[in-house]
Amino acid sequence: MTSDLSLAIINALRAGTVPSEGLEQVAVGLEDAQEALREQRAFVRKGRGAYKFIRGPYGSGKTFLTGLASCEAVAEGFVVSKVVVSVADTPLYRPSEIYRRLCQGLTLPGRRGGALQNLLDRWLYGLEQQAIEVDGKREDDADFAAVVARKVEQNLASVGQHAGRLAACIRAYHEAQFQQDYAEARGVLDWLSGEAKVSAAVKRSAGVSGQIDNSDAFVFLR
Repeated sequence: MTSDLSLAIINALRAGTVPSEGLEQVAVGLEDAQEALREQRAFVRKGRGAYKFIRGPYGSGKTFLTGLASCEAVAEGFVVSKVVVSVADTPLYRPSEIYRRLCQGLTLPGRRGGALQNLLDRWLYGLEQQAIEVDGKREDDADFAAVVARKVEQNLASVGQHAGRLAACIRAYHEAQFQQDYAEARGVLDWLSGEAKVSAAVKRSAGVSGQIDNSDAFVFLR
């Protein structure tokens, strides 16, 4: 364990909070719970969905256990997000707000929070690699952009059947990135993340209006 990690753990414990990393270094007596959560992640890895409730009195270690599970899941290649539900800020009856918080907290290995752009860029990069490796195209070919755009459309076809606004935003994000209009891409990404303050021009360009509502949140998450 590095000295920086040790200091981060000590400082967090001194402040009475759960460390954001290195939890496995101080976890004691949680083997059964960890194994149950690992089995559930193995189930989810097969493309299934599942949930687990963790119940216990104040101070029993619920936050620590969920933090430990999150760290393990990220290390295993899962995308993780932690949302604190509260009556004042993130109530359960407002799925759109939960969706926004979830997008803010998306975490990947090496990227803590705000990983939605990383996910989209990784997906688009994969399509570009398909154009190169499967279709035999080169990045400087005149029709390279058109080939990638067709792959984007093909992959978004099924998404558009259930979540048209999601497909429209991903399409607009890809176009903005290709045109190197990074301000436009950032605006589209903000809307897709559930942010309320997005310019009308960006929304017109993406073919959407208003902001993500409760019904959008469910289909977007799916």
